[in-house]
Amino acid sequence: MFKGYFKMKTHMRRAIHYYKSHIWCTLLSIFVLLVFSLMSAVKVYTEKEYLNYLTDKTMEQENTILNFVSMNLEYALNDIIEVGSKAATNNTVYMLSKQIYNGESTELTELNLETELNNYTHSSQWIEGVCISSDGLVLSQYDRMQKTTRIWNDNGDTALTGLYEKMKVIKANNIVPKVIISLEPKTFPGQRDIGLMHISVPISQTTKENEHLMMITVSIRTELWNQYFSQIYESYKNVVTGYLVDSNGTIIYHNETEWIGKTQKEYLDSLKSKNITTLQSGIGKQDLVVNIDIDKAQLLKQVKTIYNGSFIVFMVMVVLLVLLLFISIQKSLIKPIQIIIKSINRTRVGKEHKKINVYGNNEVWQVAQSFNQMMKSLDESYKIIDIENQDKMTALKMQRNAEREALESQINAHFICNTINVINYEAMDVGDHKVSVLLKKLSNILRYSFDQRHQNVYLSQEIAWLEQYLFLQKTRFEDLFEYKIDFPDILQEWSFRKLMLQPFVENAIIHGFEGRRSGGMIQISGQLLNEDMIQITIEDNGCGMDAQTESNVRNAINNPYGKQSGSMGISNVVARIRSYYGENTYVQMENEEGKGCKFIIQLPKQEISD
Repeated sequence: MFKGYFKMKTHMRRAIHYYKSHIWCTLLSIFVLLVFSLMSAVKVYTEKEYLNYLTDKTMEQENTILNFVSMNLEYALNDIIEVGSKAATNNTVYMLSKQIYNGESTELTELNLETELNNYTHSSQWIEGVCISSDGLVLSQYDRMQKTTRIWNDNGDTALTGLYEKMKVIKANNIVPKVIISLEPKTFPGQRDIGLMHISVPISQTTKENEHLMMITVSIRTELWNQYFSQIYESYKNVVTGYLVDSNGTIIYHNETEWIGKTQKEYLDSLKSKNITTLQSGIGKQDLVVNIDIDKAQLLKQVKTIYNGSFIVFMVMVVLLVLLLFISIQKSLIKPIQIIIKSINRTRVGKEHKKINVYGNNEVWQVAQSFNQMMKSLDESYKIIDIENQDKMTALKMQRNAEREALESQINAHFICNTINVINYEAMDVGDHKVSVLLKKLSNILRYSFDQRHQNVYLSQEIAWLEQYLFLQKTRFEDLFEYKIDFPDILQEWSFRKLMLQPFVENAIIHGFEGRRSGGMIQISGQLLNEDMIQITIEDNGCGMDAQTESNVRNAINNPYGKQSGSMGISNVVARIRSYYGENTYVQMENEEGKGCKFIIQLPKQEISD
């Protein structure tokens, strides 16, 4: 026993090892899983589509049957009502009934009235009896089973009393049609297999207010409805159910007799399936509704029964076909894979990356080609990494030097500003206020420029600095140019990157007014384009740029990170603008040689943060 167990366990291990070490087994499993998933999806989809198709066809067919049944029920019901109406308008019936009600009847009177009711009872095979009553008391009745218990209690009947009260209301309010359909009693007394329905109409001659109301009640066998409703059940058994409901929602006919007299809501709530579609059609003017319930859950059950059997057979055929297919191709896969594995192992243990010899163009050999390309890329990557490491070491050294130089420049900046302030105080002491003003503005400019901690400022600070810069330049060049700065107050608190306008202004002073002695004008203005964008314009009326200079400047604006042939200041500031504000910026130059140059800068809104 133990020997057999260990032998089986050994075979299982070998099978698992074989499965794990052979790719075709994995591919077979994946393919079978994919086929199964695909077929399951197709099954669900087609099953759903067929269910929808079957539901639509069922609805269409049952609608046709519903209209046919409703029409036939209306004809049958009208025939019964017509019998009651003839009896109600029969003068002989009226006079005989009146005599009995007034206590003036004789045995012959009662016999004659019973004979009349007998004639009406036998006018249709479905009429079980006819009764004349008033105040819930039977004046006369006749039924087919005269020798047994009567339908109505001669000494007073609760059901007749209820019908009488309803008829009084209908008569008083002149409600049309003057017909009452009731179910009590549901069956013939003593004959529970004979279901009954009762139709009551008032005797028409009772029109005077002081005359007592009398009515005729025709009792019919509910077997009448079976021949019509059976057409509903013949189409789809266990799927559709037909029944008749009155205006109060009470079921007055159902093939399951225990539901007669109960409400439609009670019936629907009792059903296990909640996926019910109800078709309805009214019957004439009688406030009766024929209902057909279609149980979609039962339809789905039938569809699943059909599809499940077909699906199992199909999947067995697919699995057999797949097995044959993979057995035939596994040999062509295993050999190249083994070659690739051996080549990779040789590469793994060797000092150099060895190339795999490729003997084909299928997917497996494409893997080998990819491996060869990967090895080549790795060799190249190693070389690039070595170069990058050297570059990073050089950059690190440069960064340290730059930090050291920045610290030294900061110390020098403090020294220069403090020295200028000392000179300023000396100028003030000797009363040279013009030199004092120039020194003070120069000191402000230097402090603003040297401050490395606060690169983000308000636009008002940048404008103030620019105005001092222009003041010093104008003092230097005297009458060469005038300047005008115009920014609305709404832009004063706008976030701005410092020293971004100076290169454009410097370009106008140095290049724009070259060769002139006076008459120059620099206009710097700003405007709010929308709540998230401003536009700054720097314009001069100088000599403009020649074609080569214009080309260099445009290249600096459009490609600030590329190699430049001049215009380094412009390219640096455009690079800073795009680095800080992102690509959602706009820098444009308009140039006309001999008339001047204009720079238009559009910047998005940024929050101040350092």
